[in-house]
Amino acid sequence: MTGNVVPAGRQSESLLITAVAARFGLGPVLAEPVRVAGGLSNELWRLQTGSGLFAVKAMVLHADRPDFVDNVEAAFRVERRAHAAGVPMPAPVPDPATGRALARIGEATVRVHLWVDGFGSPSAEGVGAAEDAAALLARIHAAGAPRWVRDGESGWPGTGWGDEVATLA
Repeated sequence: MTGNVVPAGRQSESLLITAVAARFGLGPVLAEPVRVAGGLSNELWRLQTGSGLFAVKAMVLHADRPDFVDNVEAAFRVERRAHAAGVPMPAPVPDPATGRALARIGEATVRVHLWVDGFGSPSAEGVGAAEDAAALLARIHAAGAPRWVRDGESGWPGTGWGDEVATLA
């Protein structure tokens, strides 16, 4: 998780992050949370606590959709299995009260991962050529639960993605 670091300037952001640290049992906040620019579907902060460094995400895009929570929780289950299987990724942190990814704190819907410096950059271990990306994707899918196709369905057709991807599908 990388990006251009921007100090969190608003008091409400600091209060939210402090509440997240308490809710997720992350320990005392040791430094001002640092807002990280560049999130596409969430607001992201780097948080230093007595237990370590964490990525705190306030969910923004599509968070009000009826299927949002179910989709994130399904992805969280895959993340946990993938991490347990040794897939190189930031460890997801469950809400200790519920065991789920998402927690509602005030007006915000949040989730937490362990912070990993440089993760996702081209120089990060395991990230590089297309073959490496395909191997990583295969490991993630292997950790996920199977998606069964009903009789008479062909599954995902891969149309619009080119011959190689359609053949893979």
